[in-house]
Amino acid sequence: MRDGRDGKRYVFIGHEFTTRGGTKKRFRNAIAKALSRTPYTPLYADDIENRHERVLEDITRKIRGSEFCIFDLTSYKEQGVLGKNLNVILEIGIGIGAGKQAFVAFREKGIDLNTELSDLLGRYWYSYKKYEELIKDIEEFIKSKQSKEGSRKTL
Repeated sequence: MRDGRDGKRYVFIGHEFTTRGGTKKRFRNAIAKALSRTPYTPLYADDIENRHERVLEDITRKIRGSEFCIFDLTSYKEQGVLGKNLNVILEIGIGIGAGKQAFVAFREKGIDLNTELSDLLGRYWYSYKKYEELIKDIEEFIKSKQSKEGSRKTL
């Protein structure tokens, strides 16, 4: 069961699942590249293991079993129009409730933070134009996280 109990270090990844224009594949390739030099394994909501479990229960279990989460709020529901993904916003709330550190990103011009979303408990938001920017930001986030973990172990 991929929920952290198998000894692996998981990262829950919340994002849009549309396959229009290869969006899902390109996003997941970016995640794979960003995590390639880390001990972390991506865990996606649509990695279904138990069809008898309810979707929200499955997602909650995966978030709780992950060391941290990466969320992309971008929605691609309408072709050529970026927006916010309400399912991912729900997943962020589950992560906050579970006490998980989160990397929250969105495509530039996809969300107006002044009118649509605000500061969620002081979390930083990462805006990106290209997946290369997203990869770099995730890598820096993980390095910072690991640096903090290392300094705590020496105290």
